[in-house]
Amino acid sequence: LQRYAFESLGRALGAQAKRTPDAIALRCEEASLTYAELDAWSASLAARLVARGVGAERRVGLCVARGPALIAALLGIIRAGGAFVPLDPDYPATR
Repeated sequence: LQRYAFESLGRALGAQAKRTPDAIALRCEEASLTYAELDAWSASLAARLVARGVGAERRVGLCVARGPALIAALLGIIRAGGAFVPLDPDYPATR
């Protein structure tokens, strides 16, 4: 059930990008992404992750500062079928 919900998220984003490609999907301070940009960015990342073997039961470390890139990466990992492991970029490198 949970995997189906995540797959639905990717389909919903793609459908929204087709309906309103130029509408703002997210805004973070002065940066923003349209639905088309967010869909393309997350789909591209998902394809690269799948090519590297990411799928069900695979974890992907995610060390990205808050902003549009973080959301695109989260969606890309979910679209690839993987699970993300959040890593705080402010932690020391030795952690």
